[in-house]
Amino acid sequence: MVNNLGYLGIKIDAGLYGCRVIPDDLELIRRGMFSAAKLANMNVVGENFHKFSPQGVSGHLTLAESHMDVSI
Repeated sequence: MVNNLGYLGIKIDAGLYGCRVIPDDLELIRRGMFSAAKLANMNVVGENFHKFSPQGVSGHLTLAESHMDVSI
């Protein structure tokens, strides 16, 4: 299905440089990803998140339409 921008899909990569605080609150990131999926009218069918020690988060949402990933 093509979205209203005419794209079949969109990939967004972002890099954080020079940050004094790295956002690694697993629940905050998880809720943000679920909110983004909801805003995009996507259907979450699975999830997997992991909090690293002492710092870092990785997460994956499996969507009926595609997927979303994060690594911090």
